[in-house]
Amino acid sequence: MRCTLRLKILLLLCVNLLTLQTCFAQSKNLVNSFQEQKKERIAHLQKKEFNCIDGKEQFIPGQVLVKYRDTEKLKTKLLQLKPKFSFEKLSSAQDSQTKLFENIYLVTDKSIFDNYKINKAYREDHCNQVLDMIQEIKKDPNVEIVEPNLVYKLLSNQLNDPLLNGDINPPGLWGLEKINIEKAWELSNGDGIIVAVLDSGVDYSHPDLLNNIPFFGYDYAYGDQYPEDGTGHGTHVAGTIGMTGNNSKGGAGVAYKAKIFPVRIINSQGIVGGDIIKALSHAASNRAQVINLSFGGPFYSAIFDQAYNLIYESGIALIAASGNDGVNTLFYPAGYASVLAVASTNQNDQLSSFSNYGSWVDIAAPGENILSTWSNNAYLVCTASNPPQNWWWKCTGDAGGVKYSEGKIYGYATSDGTSMACPHVSGVVALLLSYYNKITVNDIFLILQNSVDPINPNGAVFSGRINAGNALKLALRLRAFANIDIDRDLNISDNELLRLASSINSSYGYLNKDLDLNNSGGFDENDIELFRSEGLFALDDSSKLNFEKYFLIT
Repeated sequence: MRCTLRLKILLLLCVNLLTLQTCFAQSKNLVNSFQEQKKERIAHLQKKEFNCIDGKEQFIPGQVLVKYRDTEKLKTKLLQLKPKFSFEKLSSAQDSQTKLFENIYLVTDKSIFDNYKINKAYREDHCNQVLDMIQEIKKDPNVEIVEPNLVYKLLSNQLNDPLLNGDINPPGLWGLEKINIEKAWELSNGDGIIVAVLDSGVDYSHPDLLNNIPFFGYDYAYGDQYPEDGTGHGTHVAGTIGMTGNNSKGGAGVAYKAKIFPVRIINSQGIVGGDIIKALSHAASNRAQVINLSFGGPFYSAIFDQAYNLIYESGIALIAASGNDGVNTLFYPAGYASVLAVASTNQNDQLSSFSNYGSWVDIAAPGENILSTWSNNAYLVCTASNPPQNWWWKCTGDAGGVKYSEGKIYGYATSDGTSMACPHVSGVVALLLSYYNKITVNDIFLILQNSVDPINPNGAVFSGRINAGNALKLALRLRAFANIDIDRDLNISDNELLRLASSINSSYGYLNKDLDLNNSGGFDENDIELFRSEGLFALDDSSKLNFEKYFLIT
């Protein structure tokens, strides 16, 4: 009888907390459950290796990425190879604490590589030379992995004309409404969370972003400390995550008080793999808790598989776009087991025609006609006779120095792509971390998957379309029980426990039935008596619950 009651109590406390594993997510042996789950989903899918037929334009001539087993042995080798090759350590100078990528180097063949010659024809002519370079470096027994320095691309379509018949269509920030953001904002606004945006840079002077960019990141494309946006893409992504709220300008991002950490990684050649490693290291060393990756490519990389795994294990959430080719094919970095892959849906909750899809994709989010910040060469039109519908702007007032009544609102535009879906999810992750700072990346990913709206056309993704409100509900419950005591002894009075249950129930309306041990219509004094009769109160104070004893017994 006593064992049955204890089991009932445990199950009722953990019901709807995702799984029993998430209820006890602090256990180290459970930390890889999301990874293991995704590994199973991608195990049967083909990992496309680099080749010179499909990858003619997707590498840098004369360069490879190398992971070494032993850095001491490497020093001797460097002296031997120095006349022909140059070596660059890719972990950032600031990354002295994490040392995430200290054994990864960019190796350049001085006789081949030339910045001024990197064009399509040159790549085609030198693909086999890169493969020969790989074979030569592989002869070193201290080399663990050697691969081409791959080139990736941003994942948005061309900038859309934001005007249809003098209005915005679809209206306003429809994506925020679709993901139930107002319910999430009752609990969190992203305050205190740093989100790194590895992209084309960010317009850090934008009036709707500048207050959420406390310090600049870095420009790894051109090697300076000013990651100015070269395309508008990164500014758009950053706005969806963290447009400033309550500032009487424009709109608001998903996590409108989160801090954006801009890191530019794209130049005229695209996004180069070596620069991504540097950017990841730089973001980690600057306390980023979320990294948005709205770019990708088709080729698997063992070096990056391990690199993203190190980032994940360090406690940083990686969110990546699934790709814009409209196929069920692994796409990277979204296809790695340590990365949350995001597909795009439209206003009707249908999979976007351009979005990649499949069981390897973890979640979906709005990605079509997404309105966000853009560099100042883009604008929306607003007239007093035909203002934007369902939108927070008015046709009077000031938007970053431009009067609405003048007819153009500079610095905002709409765009399509899984690049636009991805930051919706990054923003929700920031909300979760801000609300409960002890939550693990594993818990976050499980919460997101188990709180979706079941919108999954033709099995396009593993779970469904993200619902920020539902995700925060689950985080609320996880925090409530964890704060009572999962990882420490916390005695709590009867009244305090009843108050906690009552307050959670009044906010979200579903907790009482979960704690109704006596089937009495709510968690009440009768349930307290069950705890007391089971000896779950501290022996030295019969008015307090001993949750340490409770969890040990159960």
